[in-house]
Formats: sequence, structure tokens, C-alpha cells
Amino acid sequence: AMTEQRLLGSGDLPTALTRITEMAADTLRVARVGVWSYHPDKLVCLDAFDQSTRQHRAGVELRWEAFPDYFAALRDGSPLAVQDARNDHRTRAIVDTGAARSGVTAQFDIPVRAGGRIVAVLTSEHVGGARRWTGEELAFGTSVASFVALAIEAAERTRLEQQLAKSQKMESIGR
Repeated sequence: AMTEQRLLGSGDLPTALTRITEMAADTLRVARVGVWSYHPDKLVCLDAFDQSTRQHRAGVELRWEAFPDYFAALRDGSPLAVQDARNDHRTRAIVDTGAARSGVTAQFDIPVRAGGRIVAVLTSEHVGGARRWTGEELAFGTSVASFVALAIEAAERTRLEQQLAKSQKMESIGR
């Protein structure tokens, strides 16, 4: 537990997200868990863990104009627990054949908040039929989203500290 705590506060976002997505996928027994940075017009995958291959990927983008119903639901700010992704208007387009999450049959997506705003989305993707998400799974997912928020805040703090140190060094050289 102490190692995880140090990892979350370390400012090493890629390593923290790797651990978080693996732990969440193993615990929830889902095909994939991802963390996507949230922007007004798109989501950008920071880390997605595939349970079957044990591989991570990043960089994929989902654009607002391609999935307006999904983005509208995310902007609402509430967790999105979808039992049947193919037949839910919010997720149908995103799981269609050839789409970003093709093959996903149920999903559980949680907006991640830091500093009072949505900064990321935690996605849990089930493959193999509809799935009713339990109260325990919803509570667990919300806790995982809090860990993601802590890791993002620590990374931002580290970035700002490095920027300040660089600025102070440049100022001392200039004098």
C-alpha cells in the first residue's frame, strides 16, 4: 500500500497509470481499462490496458463530432454505467464495428475531476454480452477515478516545480 501511495504522489504519470489500469482491469475482470485526458473537443488516450494481451497503448483520440451523444453524457459529469453498449444511444456509435471501441458490449466510464473540473475519463470495457454493473463495482470505479485524479495532480505539481526551478536557475544566471 505504501508503494502505491508513493507511486501516486511521485509525479510519474505514465507509471502510475500503468499500475492503476492493470489493477482496475484485474479487479473488475474487464477486457480493457483506459485513462483518457479530457479536452472540450476530444479525449486522448493516456493509457489503455488490454487484459487479454497484457499490453498498454496510448495516443488514440476520440473526437466530439464523431460521438456527440457520448460526449454530452460525459459532460453531464455523472458516471456512465452502460449495460448494453450496442443499444444505448450514448455509446452505440463508439462501439460500432470499426469504431474506437469496437467489440465492447458494456462499459463503465467515470469522469475524473481535479481542481473542480473534468480532467480525464476512466473507462472500463466489457466484452462478451451485456453486463449489469454492481454497486460495489461502481464504488470501486469511483475510488479508482480518485487515484487517477491524485496521479494527475501529482504530475502537474511536479511539472510546475520543475518549471519554477528552471525559471529560478535562469534568473540566477541572468544576474
